[in-house]
Amino acid sequence: MLTHTSAHSSSSSIALALAGPIIGLVYVVLLPIIGIAATTVLAARRLLTGMFHATGKCVSFGWRPGAAYLSGKKKKR
Repeated sequence: MLTHTSAHSSSSSIALALAGPIIGLVYVVLLPIIGIAATTVLAARRLLTGMFHATGKCVSFGWRPGAAYLSGKKKKR
C-alpha cells in the first residue's frame, strides 16, 4: 500500500513540474490584459461618477419636501 501512494506522489510531482511553466506562461500573458482592463474600469467609473455628480448639481426636478401637500388641496368654505 505504501508503494502505491509513492508512485502516485511521483506521477503527481512530474505532472506538476510539467504544468508549472505552462501555468507561468498563462499568468505572464494574462497579467497585462487584466491590468489594462482593471485600469479601464476604474477610469470609466471615476469619469461616470464625476459626470453624474456634475449633472446632479445643475439639474433640479423641483422637489420640495417641505411642500409635500399630503393633506390634499385646501377646501373653500
